[in-house]
Amino acid sequence: MERNSLNIKHIRTLVLDEADEMLNMVSWRMWKRSWRKTPPERQTALFSATLPRASAPWRTASCATLSLSPLNGIRSPRSTEQRYYLVHESDKTNALTRLFEIEPIKSALIFARTRAETSSLANELVVRGIPAEAIHGDLDQRAREAVLSRFRSNQLKVLVATDVAARGLDIEDISHVFNYHLPDDAEVYVHRIGRTGRAGKTGVAITLISPREKRRLREVEALTNSRSGRWNCPPQPRSIVIAKPRWWRR
Repeated sequence: MERNSLNIKHIRTLVLDEADEMLNMVSWRMWKRSWRKTPPERQTALFSATLPRASAPWRTASCATLSLSPLNGIRSPRSTEQRYYLVHESDKTNALTRLFEIEPIKSALIFARTRAETSSLANELVVRGIPAEAIHGDLDQRAREAVLSRFRSNQLKVLVATDVAARGLDIEDISHVFNYHLPDDAEVYVHRIGRTGRAGKTGVAITLISPREKRRLREVEALTNSRSGRWNCPPQPRSIVIAKPRWWRR
């Protein structure tokens, strides 16, 4: 718009998806300056799985709210089974590898904290016989689209991602979401596990918890009005050489 290459003076509908995150990324003044270039009679729609009520700057008397969850809280998807394993930080990769051997995984999305950790974890999984690729903010648009295309077409079964992939991705039939690390913001957890159990299907969300992350898990449970079942961590493989999981050999 600043280059005059986009004219929005005649639009009828303005949609802002992932509204809470978009308004965090860009100042409210900038949005207001842009919206003033649109017709006043337009329809404006804002969507998000987590939308703070008190801090929403767009609340007006003429605003209608359509809520698919209780207004006093956020609910995690009922179609998604949630469970966690309590493991030491240094044992998380071994535990994750073991889970890949015993879980009926069709395709999996693994969330890590940082860009460096996604690349490191993806490389380690490849070494262990589990083909995986990383997606994060350092990849340019063309590279990200290429990775997502392979994932959507089942050429790639495992995607390791930062929270950039928690929002806006519509990929069918992700059977499992793994939280290698819990997010700092409990609301991000809702967006992460929302990648599975979509469109009436069921899914599994598994979180690997280190002892110092237990408090954050309670914050997530309080926000989502749910409790994740604790499972005992599966025994670690004794051999250094880890065979490809059964689902991959098929």
